[in-house]
Amino acid sequence: MWKRIKKHPRLVKFFTVALAITAYFVVPIIGIPITPWSVGIAAAICSIGGLVLGGFLGWVGQKIGLIPPITISHPDKNRQFHKVEKIPQVVVRDILARNLDLKDLEATAGSSRHLYHLLKPRIREAKLEAKLEAKFLQHITHDEQKEAEEMLGIEKKKEILLSSTVFQYVLQKKKWVMWEMLLRYLPPTQILEQSVARFFQHVVHGEQKEAEAMLIKEKSNFGFREEKEEKCAILSKLLTTKASVRDLSGREFNPLTAIHFVFWAKDQSMWEMFEKYLPVDNVSEQHKEHKNQGVSYVLEGKKIEKEYHYDFFPLIEALEQYIHYAEIRNVSSYVPVDWTEVKKRWLEYGAAQRYVPAHVANKYTPMRPLFFMNYITELSSAWFSDANLGVTFAIESGEINSMARGIRADRFRGRVPLYDSSMLCRLSKAATEAYKNLDARYEVKVVPAAPSSFRPL
Repeated sequence: MWKRIKKHPRLVKFFTVALAITAYFVVPIIGIPITPWSVGIAAAICSIGGLVLGGFLGWVGQKIGLIPPITISHPDKNRQFHKVEKIPQVVVRDILARNLDLKDLEATAGSSRHLYHLLKPRIREAKLEAKLEAKFLQHITHDEQKEAEEMLGIEKKKEILLSSTVFQYVLQKKKWVMWEMLLRYLPPTQILEQSVARFFQHVVHGEQKEAEAMLIKEKSNFGFREEKEEKCAILSKLLTTKASVRDLSGREFNPLTAIHFVFWAKDQSMWEMFEKYLPVDNVSEQHKEHKNQGVSYVLEGKKIEKEYHYDFFPLIEALEQYIHYAEIRNVSSYVPVDWTEVKKRWLEYGAAQRYVPAHVANKYTPMRPLFFMNYITELSSAWFSDANLGVTFAIESGEINSMARGIRADRFRGRVPLYDSSMLCRLSKAATEAYKNLDARYEVKVVPAAPSSFRPL
């Protein structure tokens, strides 16, 4: 209490002078001679009376609803309680389970004096934990692996340092050496969770070599035989565990397995690789499940249910519309060119490119996966990070030993759009035929694939 009073010396002086003046005028009314003692006693009586009167008025205000209760923020929803020592049981459980962050703890402690003294040690501990986590994350971001490992060796509370935020950052930046180091300090129950997260990232990003490297590593570490019961637990769970994922286009998928995702994306080479590491009955079971249920996801606020495959039609159709309009006018000198219409159709093609799976984008960018040369800014850009794709430019595949190009429709593109259209048609047709072969191989009745109900603007 005295620490709080010391923070506001001017306010203390103001109230002291106000009480002295009040007592100076109250003492003559009572009929007592004005002396330092009488003024001090009168000031004390006035202050006590003011506190009693203020407390009474506050109590009456809360009873009749004039004074609202104190509100604290909570990760799930706002919970309210009055300035009394009775706290809702839910808030007590959150405090004991350490579900409240530092701000919530301070807000809860400030609601009553009893709670302040009760939670003061926990607040001090939370501040120390926040400083340690910030220091550890700084080592991670600066690639200071030795210093980070020293902190993990010294600190007893490794679970504070090895938070989900740290692993998300390492996965996002693809710091695999750092990831391997952090994994050594995780308890066995969490190793599988982080391994699945990394494996799904490789699959969603179309990184087949990296995904297969993880499977080969688990195979070599724990041994591998054809019998299903003798397979490594982690190896099989990488391909059978369901998880909620977000692809590079922004689709937020409901829980699904890695094989379900590649079936939806029509990533033929990826699912053929997966078949080498799973028994036939397991692949057959997942194939049947995908045929019956498909996948569900949310894209730009719109929920898509039971979609069986990525639909190539909007992408190919947009490119064909551009070719049909632009190339006829390119070879004919008698047909006038409306460049506004040319640019419109070219940008519609670019808008459709924003929603392709990663393995389709990789077909455009074999030299450097998912990166292209932006001819407007003259800089290298990431496919799914450039917000101007479909707004000011579209992407065409690069020639041999050259990067893909992001360009405006300010001139005719020549043979490149024809090549890209042929490439997309071959890719879609080959994946569709390969998926039909799976139906015959696993004796599943073919269900017509539902076209995507999502169309880019």
